[in-house]
Amino acid sequence: MRLEKVGKTELTYTDIDVEFPFKEGGQVYGTLTGSLEVGDLRGELNATDLARQRPDDQFTPALRGILKTPGGSTSTSPWMGSRSSTRGRSRPGGS
Repeated sequence: MRLEKVGKTELTYTDIDVEFPFKEGGQVYGTLTGSLEVGDLRGELNATDLARQRPDDQFTPALRGILKTPGGSTSTSPWMGSRSSTRGRSRPGGS
C-alpha cells in the first residue's frame, strides 16, 4: 500500500490524566491541542485520546475532537489509527 500525504496535522498533548494498566498492555487518557490543514480546510483542534497499548509497547490513538475554523464553523470527528514511533516515543506525551 502506498501512502499519500493529504494534509498536515499537528497535535500536542497538554495533559496525560490517567494510565490504566492491563495484563496485555494498558490505556492512557489525555487531552491535546493543535491544528489541521487539508486543502482549503484548516483550523484549530481540541481533542481527547483514549490510547490503547499494543504488544510492541506503542499506543494506538483513539482521538475524538472539535475542529474550529477561522470562519467560525465547528465540526466534530473521531480519528482512529495506528501510531508510528517517528520521534522515538513509545507512549503518548512521553519518552
